[in-house]
Amino acid sequence: MQRYARFSLPAELLCIIFACLPLKERIAVTHVCHSWRQIALAARTELWAQIHWDGHRESPGSLTARLKRAGSVLIDLQLTLSKQSFDLDLVVAILGPYMHQLHSLKLTQNHRRLTYEDRVHLRTLLTRDAAPELTSLSVRVRDGLTVERPLFDNVTPKLNLVRLDCVRYLCPSGCHPTVTVLAQHLRRFDVVTHLPPALVPFPALEVLDISSRHYVVAFDPAYDEQKLLFPPQLDALIIECEDGPLDDPDVLEVLPYESLSEVEYIVTADVHRPAPNFPSWHERELFAGCYSPFSAYVKSENDQTDEEYEHDVDGVRLDVTFLDYDSRKRCFSAPHRMLDPSFLEVLGSLAITEYDLYLWYLRSSQNSASVLRMPDLHSLTIYLWDADEHKADRGWRSPFFITPPYGRVIDAPGMMYLELSANDAVTFDPVVITDFTAHFLGVQGPSLLEELGLCNVHLLEDRPSDIAHLVYLFQDIYYQVAPALWEDNIAHWSEEPPIDFS
Repeated sequence: MQRYARFSLPAELLCIIFACLPLKERIAVTHVCHSWRQIALAARTELWAQIHWDGHRESPGSLTARLKRAGSVLIDLQLTLSKQSFDLDLVVAILGPYMHQLHSLKLTQNHRRLTYEDRVHLRTLLTRDAAPELTSLSVRVRDGLTVERPLFDNVTPKLNLVRLDCVRYLCPSGCHPTVTVLAQHLRRFDVVTHLPPALVPFPALEVLDISSRHYVVAFDPAYDEQKLLFPPQLDALIIECEDGPLDDPDVLEVLPYESLSEVEYIVTADVHRPAPNFPSWHERELFAGCYSPFSAYVKSENDQTDEEYEHDVDGVRLDVTFLDYDSRKRCFSAPHRMLDPSFLEVLGSLAITEYDLYLWYLRSSQNSASVLRMPDLHSLTIYLWDADEHKADRGWRSPFFITPPYGRVIDAPGMMYLELSANDAVTFDPVVITDFTAHFLGVQGPSLLEELGLCNVHLLEDRPSDIAHLVYLFQDIYYQVAPALWEDNIAHWSEEPPIDFS
């Protein structure tokens, strides 16, 4: 460093650069040289206000040192309790003086088996001290935990999001009127006996996210139907079903979702197990009276190996959104292999990524009889690969680069609109589009489609005959410099603030 001193950056600029780094790299810069270490450790305390402490690798003493380094600024704290044996009461004692500085708290217990004393200390941590600056709370206790006293002594004036995983908060005197999002996960969720007491401490909820592997309805005389009233401001309900759809049709009957603006129903399933048809007859009640179906594929992970593609074919998810006549939204998300074939027949418009459409082709090519029949489909929007994916040689995983001829994949005789959308400006050969239309969609003949939309997509114009062939298929072609909008569901409402604990 001394030899190149004339090229060294000012300390103020270095601190700004350090602040832009993830926490892991931020710590790494303290080991580059004495000069950087001195500047980083003497920097403003916000630089060290994100703390991830892992009980398996670190001692309580290191937690004390990190909390002191943060000074008096607000702290984002993540605690991971693991197999290593330590006195949890010591950790609780260390955190006590800093509870008033917590901006977010994420507590995870995965591998360590909790003793009775551990549970007492965890309840103390969550209830004894006030948390006036806390905005986000996430607690995951694998062994299960019941809290019967008010969280943080009922002093949570800024708390907005609460996520409880295998934790039951049963406290009629608890009151957190600023919480608008509650995510509650239980392995076994009885919506009649578990849900009403869970809602009591949160009178101003706007979004409720419930998830479980096993939903049940055990009618208990102690809980009448009046107990299932949702908070008056509740606007959105998310129902997540792990390992398959609901196995008790009464669950949807007792949830008063009819007046909510948005309901999202999410199903996950093991790709190695046979999947039942989705939606079932009782799941269809969720979108009774709805119209204007809109479906969209969730973007898949693109960093998988070739051997994992077959799992993608089974596991790609389909999001479907319906509106009723009062503009209330009903959203559904499930692996597309679960879909009842008749369900595709009611879809009016489909938005799908280029990669996921290619996966549909793979599935069709493996089964010559699996043509997707969508008689009501009138609009298809395809979101194209980003430019950097083509640079990484992933562009071949595309329905536009399949060598014709090949069998039709989608049978949609009523389709009128095809739209291609790209985040970055791309250029397409018209032949690629006409081949896709003729083979993938089976559309051949003059002006069979009303409109081709090109959003941030340009055409090669060096061969007029190719342009003429495209005009032969579409009555109108329009250009748009911006990409088409992607339909948003409401699941992101229950996500935690983006805090970098990497």
